[in-house]
Amino acid sequence: MPELPEVEHVARGLREALVGRRLERVEIRRATLRSPIPRRRIEGEVGARVSAVARRGKWILVDLARGRRRADLAMASTLLIHLGMSGRVLVARSAGELDFERHEHWRLSFSPARGTGLLLLRGIDARRFGDLLHVRAVERARHKALRELGPEPLDEGFTAQCLAARAQRKRVALKSFLLDGRNVAGIGNIYASEACFSAGLRPERSVAELDAREWEALHGALRSTLERAINSGGTSLRDYVDTAGQQGRHLYELFVYGRKGEPCRKCGHAIRETRQAGRSTFTCTICQT
Repeated sequence: MPELPEVEHVARGLREALVGRRLERVEIRRATLRSPIPRRRIEGEVGARVSAVARRGKWILVDLARGRRRADLAMASTLLIHLGMSGRVLVARSAGELDFERHEHWRLSFSPARGTGLLLLRGIDARRFGDLLHVRAVERARHKALRELGPEPLDEGFTAQCLAARAQRKRVALKSFLLDGRNVAGIGNIYASEACFSAGLRPERSVAELDAREWEALHGALRSTLERAINSGGTSLRDYVDTAGQQGRHLYELFVYGRKGEPCRKCGHAIRETRQAGRSTFTCTICQT
C-alpha cells in the first residue's frame, strides 16, 4: 500500500496540475470501490475550481470552491482520494478522446489553464481498495476517514515529546505503534521498518521501554526517512506510480525493507526477516538494539 511519501508525491503532482482549474465533467464507471462513490455529489461540483491540494495521512485532499466570498467558502467541498493497495491517479493532457483502461473506474475533466489543454484525472485501481469520497470542507476534520488520525510526522509541531506522549500507558511493540495511524499519520510497513533501523531500535521492543534519548532518535529517523523517500519519488514495489506514470526510485535506497539475506549497508551483517503482527519485518541484529 502506498504510504506517506508516495501519497505526498502524488499530491504534489496534483497540486501542480490542478490548482486554478475548473471541474468540467465527471465520469464514474463503477459505483463502489472500498466505499460507494457519491456520484451525484461529485457531479454537483461541476463548475467549481480547485483551490488547493493537500495530504492528510494516506489521503489526498482536493479542495473545490466557486468563489472567495464568505458564502462561497461556506459551500466549499473536498474530494478525498485514497490509493488503497493498487490505486493510481494519473494526469493526462489530451485534446482527443482517450479510451478507458480495464481498471479505470472514474475520470474527472478539468478546464484548460495557463495556455495548456484539457486535463484528465484518471482513477485506476485493479484491486478496488481505494476510495473517491466527497465531503463539505467545514465537515472535513470530522469525517470518519480523518478524525482519528494522529499528528503529521513532517509538521513543524511534531516533536519527540509529542511522539513519546502518544505512547504513554501503552505497551505495544514499537513497529505496531508506528503503524497505528492514531499515533502517527501515514506510516506503513516499509517506513516503519526503515525508521526503526535508522533509529537503531528493534521494532519488536515495547514502547514502554524507550527513554528520552531513544524517542529523540526515532523522531529524527522518522523525519529523515520520510523526507528521503519523498525526494526519491517514493518506493515502487508493484503498482505505485506517480501522476505521470513514473515509478519511484527509493526502492534502491532502502536500508532493510525487502533485503532479507543481503548485507547491511552499515555493518555488512545479513538482514533478517521476521513476522510481526502478520507482516514482514526487516532488521539488522547488529545495528538495532
